[in-house]
Amino acid sequence: MKFKGMMSAVCFTAAATLAAAVPAHAEWVNRVTDGIMGTRITVEIWSEERAKAEAAIDAVLDEMRHIDESMSTYKPTSEVSWSMHARPTARCTSARNCSTCWSRRKSTR
Repeated sequence: MKFKGMMSAVCFTAAATLAAAVPAHAEWVNRVTDGIMGTRITVEIWSEERAKAEAAIDAVLDEMRHIDESMSTYKPTSEVSWSMHARPTARCTSARNCSTCWSRRKSTR
């Protein structure tokens, strides 16, 4: 009797596994882009909807461009480059809040 119960459980498990093994209708969507952060970027997304995957890839690359623009030490207009080279005046407590420093930054762009 135990053997029969075990066989039923095995058959049920096998049937459930086969039912779950329906072929995937999703696909890999990828894009390779050069020149962001001085390197090649590859973004790959597994998705059932290509348009949503392309939009997600666009969002990833836009964010990487934004980070590159603000955090690059190679771009003179980035926030990091500006903060490394700006010389706040003696009355500044923070270069970001000082109108003198901001006007100096704008003139260098």
